[in-house]
Amino acid sequence: MLEHNNIAMKFILSLISISLLAKTIVAEVISVEWFVPESGKPYPNGAAQVNDTVKFRWEAFHNVYIHPTGDCSKDGAILVGDQSGAEYTFTADDIGTVTFACDVGQHCKYGQIITYDVALPTSTSTESPSQSPPAPESPATESPATASPTIAIVPPAPTISTPVSVAPTEEKPLDSG
Repeated sequence: MLEHNNIAMKFILSLISISLLAKTIVAEVISVEWFVPESGKPYPNGAAQVNDTVKFRWEAFHNVYIHPTGDCSKDGAILVGDQSGAEYTFTADDIGTVTFACDVGQHCKYGQIITYDVALPTSTSTESPSQSPPAPESPATESPATASPTIAIVPPAPTISTPVSVAPTEEKPLDSG
C-alpha cells in the first residue's frame, strides 16, 4: 500500500512540475492610429503573432476591412469594423499576411492600407512586446500617430490529469508454520 501511495505522490508532483514549467504566452494589443496618410504612401508592414489583437482608432469617417487580395481591391473584403476601436485578433489561419484597408472613398488608394506579417507565437512572459508599426505622416486635421501597445497575458492551458486509483490489496494471513 505504501508503494502505491509513493507512486501516486510522484505522479502528482510530476504534474505540478510540468504545470509550473509551462510558458505563459504573451499576446500583444497593437494600437493603430487610422487615417489617410498625408504622403499618400501605405502604412509600413507590421509584424504580429497568432493571438495578437490589432486595434484601429480614428477620429474622422473611416472603416476597416480585411482585403484578402492584399491590395485595394474590394473583392472578398471582410468588414472588421466601422467605428473607432475596431479590433481583430489574429488566428492560426492568418499565418502569412493579412491586409487591412479603409474602404471609404479613395482612402485605400491614398495609403490607408496596412499589411501584417503573422507568425506563430514565440515570445514568453519575460520578453517585452514589439512596437506598433510606425504610422505614415498624419494630416494636420488629425492627431499624430502614436504607438501604445499593451500586453494581455493568456494563462497556460489547464493541465489534464489522469486520476490515479489504488486498488485495495487483499490481506493474507501470515504463515505461522
